[in-house]
Amino acid sequence: MCEECHSEELETRSNYERGLLFALREKFLAEEVSEIGIGFHMMPMLHTPEVIASVYQWAFTNENIQRELLDRYFESLKEKVKEPAINKK
Repeated sequence: MCEECHSEELETRSNYERGLLFALREKFLAEEVSEIGIGFHMMPMLHTPEVIASVYQWAFTNENIQRELLDRYFESLKEKVKEPAINKK
């Protein structure tokens, strides 16, 4: 990162992080924030950070995409219930 970009990053990052924390506090409880943090920590970066950030912003603000993700999530829970328990006595 060039010196000018580094300087701009330092100046703006704190404000953006405060905005993110405000949004999390407004919509989620502590345990839910932890789940989100774990997800971000474990997330594979399949593209550049700029593209990944745009994809998630798009997904979070698109009702159809959010409904599709919810449906897929609940289907995955059903599949977990169907899986045989290993070493079940």
